[in-house]
Amino acid sequence: MKKAKRILAWCGIIFLLGMYVITFILALTTNEATKGFFMASVACTVLVPVFIYAMQLAANYLRGKGTDEREPGEKSGDRE
Repeated sequence: MKKAKRILAWCGIIFLLGMYVITFILALTTNEATKGFFMASVACTVLVPVFIYAMQLAANYLRGKGTDEREPGEKSGDRE
């Protein structure tokens, strides 16, 4: 799981850096699409990390990690 998290993190970093580089280059060339790419970069700055986090939560849920092993109604201090 640790390796998968690192791979997802690096994919997110590379994707975001690519978006920033494209936006910067288009801003220097005064292209008409610059505003659209800037808005996409801003949106991806928020959405890519949220998407990666959601994928990690889903993977943990599907693997059964993070579920409570206690019986219903049992408190954490009740175990011997």
